[in-house]
Amino acid sequence: MKRGRHEVEPPPTPTTLDFTMPEGAEVIAVAVDEYLGVTSATSNLFSHTVAPPPDLSQDQLEELVDALMGSGANHFVLSGWSPTRIALADRLAKLGARVDGVWHGNYLQTREDYGWDMFQQLITAARAGTITKVGVVKAGMEVWLDGLGVEAGLLLNYVPKVPQGPSTPEDGGPHVGMWLAAEGYRKLPYAMIAAAGMIPDVTLAGSGVSERALEFAHFVGLDTTRLLRSALSHSDLMVAISRTHLSMYVTQSECGPMLPMESLSLGVPCLIGPTSHVFADDDFLAATLIVPYPEHAEVILRYAINALKKRTEIVEAYREYAPGYIERAQHSVREFLA
Repeated sequence: MKRGRHEVEPPPTPTTLDFTMPEGAEVIAVAVDEYLGVTSATSNLFSHTVAPPPDLSQDQLEELVDALMGSGANHFVLSGWSPTRIALADRLAKLGARVDGVWHGNYLQTREDYGWDMFQQLITAARAGTITKVGVVKAGMEVWLDGLGVEAGLLLNYVPKVPQGPSTPEDGGPHVGMWLAAEGYRKLPYAMIAAAGMIPDVTLAGSGVSERALEFAHFVGLDTTRLLRSALSHSDLMVAISRTHLSMYVTQSECGPMLPMESLSLGVPCLIGPTSHVFADDDFLAATLIVPYPEHAEVILRYAINALKKRTEIVEAYREYAPGYIERAQHSVREFLA
């Protein structure tokens, strides 16, 4: 069933759950294996994470409850939502566990039927006391939820790795990457493709690219052989990014996006849009990486050319910035769990 979160049908739900439950953990986070970005973010935020499928049969739900409660933990953080996650929260809470929820969405996603439905269910569960605390990754949303009477806290997404220096891209280029899980109205690639087409001798690589985006890339004169329709696994994505000079992730709507931080952790500067907190607290990184007008290809081009020229300087600035940001992010987790 399509739920507005992917362009393709999800794989069939397996009949049994396949993951190893962490031992000796006081807190276990439960992510969603289908949401690659959410799972990556959750794994960085919380020391112990499992990621079962989004849709669980009744038998699978009971299997998961038994495994979680049998782990010795009594505090669970559900990160990424589906109807069976609501049922999971209810079962765990009735067994006396503390259950928190993390919402990885933003205001714009209220327009999406599935996201709106899941958000309402999460907040309803919080108001009923099933969910103790709601974590958000969109800076400022915690203030809004507090005003609605829901205990909330900001979790700063982060990547723990600090690069040694700039990446070593493939020969030639410049090689530019445009990495999407899937195209949608919040993540439209066309201005980025147009900008890439104006960079001399560029090679554009990417993932999650629609057929129309491939047509557009061909139209502007780009070689499309490295533009993939499907999303990449996390490990393959990290390898692909490391082979480039620059990432472009200039989207129309974001929270605390992982891709820019993952890219920079590999020594690859990443252009982003103006709608998240990322790098807004560093004058140099903000000036070089935050593109103020996501739908202006000529502006993206100007930032891309500048970032390619200042690759070493940008990565060095991130090396200085990252430890302090990581410390603040880890503090946000401790504060949320307290």
